[in-house]
Amino acid sequence: MKKYIVAFILSLTACVYVGHAQQWTTYDTTNSGLVDNIVMSIAIDAQNNKWFGTAIGLSKFNDTTWTTYNKTNGLSCLCVHSIAIEEEGSKWLGIACNMNSSFWNGRVSKFDDTNWTNYDTINGLAIAPVFSIAIDLQGNIWAGSFLGGVLKFNGINWINFTKTDGLVDNAVTSIAIDAQDNKWFGTNMGVSKFDGTNWTTYNTTNSGLAYGFVESIVIDAQGNKWFGTDGGVSKFDGTNWTNHDTINGLGAIRSIAIDKKGNKWVGTWYNGVFKFDGTNWTNYNRTNSGLADNKVLSIAIDSQNNKWFGTHDGGVSKFNENAAIKEQNKNMGSLFVYPNPSNGTFTISLTGISEAVELSIINLQGQVVYTEANITGTKQLDISSYPKGIYFLKLMNNKLVKVKKVVVE
Repeated sequence: MKKYIVAFILSLTACVYVGHAQQWTTYDTTNSGLVDNIVMSIAIDAQNNKWFGTAIGLSKFNDTTWTTYNKTNGLSCLCVHSIAIEEEGSKWLGIACNMNSSFWNGRVSKFDDTNWTNYDTINGLAIAPVFSIAIDLQGNIWAGSFLGGVLKFNGINWINFTKTDGLVDNAVTSIAIDAQDNKWFGTNMGVSKFDGTNWTTYNTTNSGLAYGFVESIVIDAQGNKWFGTDGGVSKFDGTNWTNHDTINGLGAIRSIAIDKKGNKWVGTWYNGVFKFDGTNWTNYNRTNSGLADNKVLSIAIDSQNNKWFGTHDGGVSKFNENAAIKEQNKNMGSLFVYPNPSNGTFTISLTGISEAVELSIINLQGQVVYTEANITGTKQLDISSYPKGIYFLKLMNNKLVKVKKVVVE
């Protein structure tokens, strides 16, 4: 079974903002080779090249050089709404084409880094603008068009699914594919699930979906579906629905991504980005951070856990959360361990840290051998019964992480 990469991500170089223990970098048309500041889609390939779908072309960034693709070098239409990347490297683009002042067509384009292949008609009919694209576990391409339903391409033939087949609405704005290869389509009128044979509809009348217009879908490690709607975020675990619709002005959602820790990053139309750790919501916007624009169209997380935000008018903002944590830790107290080395009996002391932390002791194999919650001040520990060697003490709460190496002789 082939694996495919479907992502919405971004790039690097320019204006750095450091404040409130956050570090941000913005790339736009004034300080980088980004072709346009409206960044609707982003993907990162296996070589770590960044691909930016914008309103007037496609930009590639290899961390040194920028390359623009437009009508002069292969891109037949300029408005790139969505990008999916196969494991072998071919890029599939969902595109809108402005045919005249009042009429838009669509196109699916494939780029293998050398050649372009364009698909603009299906069975002789013009494709509507393509707002979403994904690749399933079998390698089929799924393209969601505006007013034209869903298009499936198996490498030879195109099949069009519309409302007459069971799709809830023909305006398909988002696609996600779960571990069972079910397809989930977000539309203007709710969500459709397709298992290859049967269609199931979830809307505001027959489910707990917060709002009918669904522009983003992500699926977490537990199989929960997270829907970004015009009325907030809806979570569906297969049975129950949970809605987050008025949290700090969450409002209309345009993008969602999930980081390695399971945090949800939610991009809104007017209110910047929200981070949800399962309990608390944290807002990042132009006022309290270095986010370039409060209208966030796309989000992705890179392998270093950096968050990348594509905005409506500010280009791309990168948030280095790891640097933020280091900056936060530097300014939030100290952790002392003594004696070190020891025979396994030692004392840990927290200074300048008022809130309780959770302790983990981790061996060199990465195994957590001891945990204890709600530690404050000074604590004596005895791990003399453990094998001699090197261990790491990790203390953390929702604001900081402290790590110390200890040696047991």
